[in-house]
This record gives sequence, C-alpha cells and structure tokens, in this order.
Amino acid sequence: MAFPIKAHGALKLLPNQNNRGRIIIEAHRGNSIAAPENTLPAIEQAILLGVDRVEIDLSVSKDGELVIMHDPTVDRTTNGSGQVSQMDWSELKELDAGSWKSEIYKGTPIPRFEEVLELCKGSTMLNIDLKDAGAVPAMVQMIKKYGMANKVVITGKIPECAKAIRETGISLTMFYEATPTVLNLLAEGQSSMAIQVAVEEARRYMLPGFLFHFGWITPEVVHTAHKHGLAVCVYDVNTDESAQKMLDAGVDAIMTDNPTWISTYILQH
Repeated sequence: MAFPIKAHGALKLLPNQNNRGRIIIEAHRGNSIAAPENTLPAIEQAILLGVDRVEIDLSVSKDGELVIMHDPTVDRTTNGSGQVSQMDWSELKELDAGSWKSEIYKGTPIPRFEEVLELCKGSTMLNIDLKDAGAVPAMVQMIKKYGMANKVVITGKIPECAKAIRETGISLTMFYEATPTVLNLLAEGQSSMAIQVAVEEARRYMLPGFLFHFGWITPEVVHTAHKHGLAVCVYDVNTDESAQKMLDAGVDAIMTDNPTWISTYILQH
C-alpha cells in the first residue's frame, strides 16, 4: 500500500550552514510535524529533507518482534488499545497508525525495525531510542545483518544497557541520557553539580556525548561537556526561543519535530 510522501507543501532539501558552523539536525520520530510519528512515511520524508539523523523508538512485541513505537501502549498513536509488550506482531501489524494524524495516512501500519533499516540504509543515520532493554540482542543482530553499525547511534536505556550492548561484540556509538541521580540534582536546581556528575558517568561508561532535554542546557553545561571532549545533543527543540537558546549555548546537535523549520532558523541566525 502506498502512502503520501508529504502532508502539505513541497519538501525541500535542508540547508544547514551558518556562521556558527554545521549543527547536526535530527528528525524526532521522523518528520513528525507533518506525518504520523515513527512510521515509514515520516521517516521517508525526513530522508528526503536531508536530515543528518532520524530518531526512532524501538520496542518489542510479546512474541519478540522489534517494532517502532514510543509509548508503552498503542492507544495514543493507533486505533487499537493495549500494551505493546503484551501484543503479538500479528495483532500489531493490523493496527492503523496513521489516521490519528491525518486521513491521508489512514491505514499506515506500525513498522518493524527491519523495514526501517531497509529504508534508511545508504540514506541517513538512525538514532535508536531503546525503550526495552530486552531488545538489545535482536537489535544488535539486525544492525549487523544490514551492516549499519557505523550508521546508528543508540540512546534510551544508556548507560543502563551500555555494557550489555558491548558484550554482544559490536561497537556502537551510544549517548548518555540523564540518570535518576542527575535528574534529582536538576530538580533541586543544582545544574552545575548535575553536569559534573553526568560527565563523570559518561566517562565511566566510555560514552562520547549526551542527549539532554534542551530545558536545562546553558553555555556552562555545554562548555563543561566540551572541555571533556563530550558532544551535547538536545531534544524537544520546537520553538524559536528554544532554538536560539541552543544556538547561543553552542550545542552540537538539535532534535526537532520540524526539521525544515530548524534548518531555516539555523541558516538565518
């Protein structure tokens, strides 16, 4: 079944250069501003836009199929109801994951991880947000099958799953996400201490950088990370205000629902 490549307007290749140098642009769950998140149309649109990386969420069905779904349930983004981990692939594949976004995407299915790798191989990098630690063995096997170890980064369940991933014998880039200790420090308003702890933990797990919510990023946070050679990637950047804050802070990568907008904003500022 064919699905539209665009929801409205013509897709344009993204310019991504300004006087700050090149910033990595990452499409959050694909081109999710226009197409249903975590579906093949959203991912294909992001590829056509020329983003640097496409972020997807990796979950596991009851019978072990690797599927692309953010929430623990299918309720929000499909016409079904239930826990992803308690549903077999035979059930999941029949769900409509597109109508909630627009009628033009009616009948769009939940994709399997393998379908995403087939689509992205040779076209873009993937950021795999790991939602289930139990997905690690099958995820690694599939990445090896498609020869994409150099074309993926892993977030989610990192550093929790860093050791398990390495023990499979594959070398993958993994980005640190805030642990409970760091989140507690942030909740207490101790941003400086939070980034110091994050740096220590990233070094302990030998991780090359961070993926943080933009809300607590400051020039100090980025400078501290950069002093240790650690990259700072941020997510949930969807407004001019948040984009400007990230540019001023000097982040390395921006994840957004709207890659066309962020590329234009970066170019103009």
